[in-house]
Amino acid sequence: MDSPSKMEQEVLTEDDPQPPEEKMEDQVDQQGEESAPDTASENLPQTASDVAQPQDIEEHASIPSEQCEVAPSYGPLCPEELIQSKVVEIAQTSVQYEPSCTEQYLKGCKWAPDGTCIVTNNSDNALRIYNLPSFLYEASQELPTEPHDIPQAVLIKEGGLILDYCWYPQMSSMDAATCCLLSCSTKCPVHLWDAFDGSLRASYNPINRVDEVEGATSLVFTPDGQKFYCGSKNFVRVFDVCRPGRQSESRELKHHQQPSEYRQPGIVSAIAVNKANDKLYAVGSYRKSVGLYAEPDGRLVCLLHGHKGGVTQLTFSNDGFKLFSGAR
Repeated sequence: MDSPSKMEQEVLTEDDPQPPEEKMEDQVDQQGEESAPDTASENLPQTASDVAQPQDIEEHASIPSEQCEVAPSYGPLCPEELIQSKVVEIAQTSVQYEPSCTEQYLKGCKWAPDGTCIVTNNSDNALRIYNLPSFLYEASQELPTEPHDIPQAVLIKEGGLILDYCWYPQMSSMDAATCCLLSCSTKCPVHLWDAFDGSLRASYNPINRVDEVEGATSLVFTPDGQKFYCGSKNFVRVFDVCRPGRQSESRELKHHQQPSEYRQPGIVSAIAVNKANDKLYAVGSYRKSVGLYAEPDGRLVCLLHGHKGGVTQLTFSNDGFKLFSGAR
């Protein structure tokens, strides 16, 4: 190809003092400078996800609030406001609570009548029986200086929340037939359990007026162990231990034919039988009243008031002349 003429070279030199190659490099440099990001704008959050996360809050926590600069268009950057926003976010987050076995707690315990074992009621709806250690029966054996761990002997799992339980009054570890206890739970029959292996011996069904099982709320054996009382709402039922099933004697505490001052409405929360006179028993209610009833038909003897809360415990003195009651 022929070289450019002298005139063309002069025109090129006057219009564009730089050669074409150098001019192209300059244009590329200029375009790079125009497209280079602004470092100041990069440091600002562009979206909500760019706001400092919880791990960044600790890094900025020591910055005084007066030194914090807030960019109105990009959200707050002050640590106090970030913490408040995170607290609100956590409070609005739904978390499913799953209780663990370490969160169980003891709800009550009762000695066996012969004093050889103890039954406990835990929050996991289970009864546990513990036998006393053997060294307690040896008179020559010195007691340990440190607490002694007693292993669990029997585990009895109920079907619901355990409301009450009681030992058979004639229980003796020397007679396996007498080693049993009663328990009641919500919307379940009353169960008679074997204290040796935890097996179910019998079930007793408190039936209400619509022919449904009504869970008992309190239990107590008669001193001879032939019968037991179970309380529910406005009723006390008497079962024969030797006759499992639904057959029982129902005694209404809120009978409409009686005057109002002779009625004891509410859920039966506690029952106690007088050991000195087994023809007399006491009934406590969550409606703050205690009633004394007499056999053989459950006639009301007197109605006691004075508690400011629902009655939860009842027991007679050994001589039968006093009645102790506890309430909320």
